[in-house]
Amino acid sequence: MWSEVKSRRGRPKVHDSNGQACMNTACEYYRDTDAGFHALRWDGQRNACEATDQWECGACGRKHTARLGTPIYRLKTSSTQVALATHLAMKGLSIADISEVLVHSPETVARWLERDGEHSERLHEQLFRELVVVHVQLDEVVTRVRRWAQRAWVWTAQDVQSKALLAWHVGGRAQADAHRLVHRVTEVLARTCVPVFTSDGLRQYFYALTAHFGQWVEQAGKRKPVWQALPSLLYGQFRKVKAGRKLKQVYTKMLCGERSVLQTVLQSIGLSGGIQTSYVERLNLTLRHTVAALRRRTWALAYRVDRLRWRVALAAAYYNFCRTHHALRVEMGEGRYRGRTPAMALGVTGHQWSVREFITHPVY
Repeated sequence: MWSEVKSRRGRPKVHDSNGQACMNTACEYYRDTDAGFHALRWDGQRNACEATDQWECGACGRKHTARLGTPIYRLKTSSTQVALATHLAMKGLSIADISEVLVHSPETVARWLERDGEHSERLHEQLFRELVVVHVQLDEVVTRVRRWAQRAWVWTAQDVQSKALLAWHVGGRAQADAHRLVHRVTEVLARTCVPVFTSDGLRQYFYALTAHFGQWVEQAGKRKPVWQALPSLLYGQFRKVKAGRKLKQVYTKMLCGERSVLQTVLQSIGLSGGIQTSYVERLNLTLRHTVAALRRRTWALAYRVDRLRWRVALAAAYYNFCRTHHALRVEMGEGRYRGRTPAMALGVTGHQWSVREFITHPVY
């Protein structure tokens, strides 16, 4: 602990360095964000565009500004301007519209949003860990990419109770894409957590779920062990039968587990107990309103798949941390309500984030 090593002489520490860290790999306090343990001390303010705190490590002497680990690191633009561009993007404006409003080139705005998307993925990897959820719904939404006029699929996984977007993936509609989505779901869940899964009739989900929630079992008469799905895995599909563009029939089918057990588990969290995907489909509608590149019959389509990926990742952070959900509000009495975000419902954070707080929150 640096407070026990440093000299007692000099001015006491008055600037809070909690959340900051020394990024020198040779330093003994590398990536330590605890203000009571690391050796960071305030070293004035830098940047002409916006006064930004600079920190110096007392152990190794390495210096960096408070923007390290954020999307605005080494940008010659104020955080307020970047936050405004991010907020406009999350209100459905295209890059061309944001460029016209803020008088910045489209390439600059696209670079800002790309950095925000990368920051969102790092933030979710850091905070969405060891989660315990009961019911997860899976679905996918299709859009087009301008270059080569190819189709891209956005795969989503939502926790029904907290309404949080747990995982997402942008790619094709192959088996490998389903595996990537389910793998990201398993990364945020606790090891012993096996939630109830429901999805549409896409068969790739079954193979992805049984591959990730399974085990090798020795069977009599066979030389090698056999891979089997976990007995606790409950998975049902909500299937639609269409004739052209018209819906003819809907029915449900259990692929793993017993229907009665699934119904009991869903009723225990206040649901009807039926197999359905209404919550994640409503989430997909929210994403279409939030991400301009997902809207149909517009010129706001993404030019490349990777740009669409960053826009969806940014929308996930805005949805989980910055946007309150009507179904999650808590009654405070006398007709007053307190809004909550999905991240608050999960217990990941204790307050609603502003967009500026999101882009200035360091992730190491």
